[in-house]
Amino acid sequence: MRLFFRYISIFLISVLIIDSLATITLDKIISHSKIRYVRMLSEDYSMVILGNSRGVNSVSEGIFERTHEENIINLSHNGLSKDEIFYISQHIRDSTIVFIECTSFLWDTSKMELKPHRLNVFKNLRESEFRVLKTNVFNHEIFLRSLYYIFSSDEDWTNNGVMSKDKLEFITSNLIPCSKQLNYRKEEFSILFESLMARGITPVFYISPVREEKVSEYKNWDEVLAQIESDFPNFMNLTDSVTDIESFADLVHTNKREIKKVHSAIMDEFKRITIKPTNISADGF
Repeated sequence: MRLFFRYISIFLISVLIIDSLATITLDKIISHSKIRYVRMLSEDYSMVILGNSRGVNSVSEGIFERTHEENIINLSHNGLSKDEIFYISQHIRDSTIVFIECTSFLWDTSKMELKPHRLNVFKNLRESEFRVLKTNVFNHEIFLRSLYYIFSSDEDWTNNGVMSKDKLEFITSNLIPCSKQLNYRKEEFSILFESLMARGITPVFYISPVREEKVSEYKNWDEVLAQIESDFPNFMNLTDSVTDIESFADLVHTNKREIKKVHSAIMDEFKRITIKPTNISADGF
């Protein structure tokens, strides 16, 4: 029996050592990735985009920077929850302007928490808590994406999908107008807003373009967006800024065809916030 426990102890210690070494190795590999959550450590930026896949699709870093010559980083990700958005917001650089694509907050009915979830993959975003086995933090699709971007950056990613009239008819065939409601929790928006403002960060809530067929599902769409605009100083409603069918990949994601329209709207808002009017004397000087 004593020999048995000795072997068990050796086995468990070996597992812990291997687990720790594997974590160190994987962290080292990911630190060389050019995925956005690693680049945010070293890149200079004055603007940040935060959101789910609608945030990902609405802004391309590379195209934006080449067009407007302003440093921007898009920290959105497919399926990013409002918990993860809130968590990332606590790790961005102070004194920036953050554009938050807020449909994640309006579509998610769960209570917002400060949780990293999948973002534990990245050492710089990892939640500090005790773990017996550490390698389980890599058990996410976002880890594989990090490996994919070891040799190239994700800053130029764009959605190249194009929706046809036939596809539009197919995916809207089962939509029921006014069958859903947006879930606006002002307290969650306020927590996010105030936590950023306290660090000299200016939050701008925005809604990226969406097909009118999707909007028609929500009986309170216009009402909720009007309320957000009333409750917060900076809000951009880009719902119908893009209308052409071929500028969408599906009902809620724009493609690269009209992406510059969204970029221009964001740049105009950025200038409005950052450029302060100067005092002009009666003589015009």
